[in-house]
Amino acid sequence: MNQTDISTIIIWGGACCLLAIGVGAHRAWKAGRTELALVPIFLLVLGLLIIPFLLGLVGIGAPGVWLGRAFIPLAGVVGFFLFLKFDGKRST
Repeated sequence: MNQTDISTIIIWGGACCLLAIGVGAHRAWKAGRTELALVPIFLLVLGLLIIPFLLGLVGIGAPGVWLGRAFIPLAGVVGFFLFLKFDGKRST
């Protein structure tokens, strides 16, 4: 397995995580569970912006970026579980 294969796996994995976040949050939002819909979005923002920035402030730059990137697949898993739980119809 060369570097191109690994990069392709990482790109497709990230795309699948973003798709799971979007679809899961949309289904939870349509079902009227706005607070649950915000969880994967919050994890994504946490992983992309907040954790790397805060750890960079205290001098832990590169490990902070990798620690932040670990939250992106976690947000994808949460989004996938929301996708499985809600059918996208408003609950009464």
